[in-house]
Amino acid sequence: MTVKHQTDNGEFGDLPKIAPEKPTANLRSSHNETSSFGAKTIFGGGKVALWGMSIGAGCVIGIAVATAIELLASGSVHDRTELAIAEGICSFLVAAGLTWIILVDKRTLKGYDQHQEESVENSWIQRSAVYGFDGILLANTVLSMVLTFRDKPISSTVAQYCLGGCVLIGILSWGIGYLILYIKGTR
Repeated sequence: MTVKHQTDNGEFGDLPKIAPEKPTANLRSSHNETSSFGAKTIFGGGKVALWGMSIGAGCVIGIAVATAIELLASGSVHDRTELAIAEGICSFLVAAGLTWIILVDKRTLKGYDQHQEESVENSWIQRSAVYGFDGILLANTVLSMVLTFRDKPISSTVAQYCLGGCVLIGILSWGIGYLILYIKGTR
């Protein structure tokens, strides 16, 4: 790129280049992408290897947690096994999700919207997430108040159902909130 300037004698000439032109890096190319943790991103969203690594890491961590609970927990064999299976499944899901987050940056996924923050659907999802959190908070508050005034201790089975119910209430309140916002936004 050259810039024309007027010299002292009135003629126009070229200014010398100050720095050589370098091609600008394409920040959206797959070979320059890094995850939010700074690691090189080597997978896109549809790769079988990514699914295999995520599920594999989830299985390893889920089995390790289930085995540790089975070996270290006290109580009857039946209660320990139920608890180990439940915690193993939960640990599997969390570990698989975290592995996915660490390995993939959303910018490498096919169909990624560059201006997602301007999306109406994204604002619906964010607002309904608040409803989901409010649902969990409300359910835990009511459950705490009920348990405060209870004289007898509760069994572990009832506690598991109560905690599962709190999570279910959060998921349902998120879904209902999204549905309400969707209906309002499309009418």
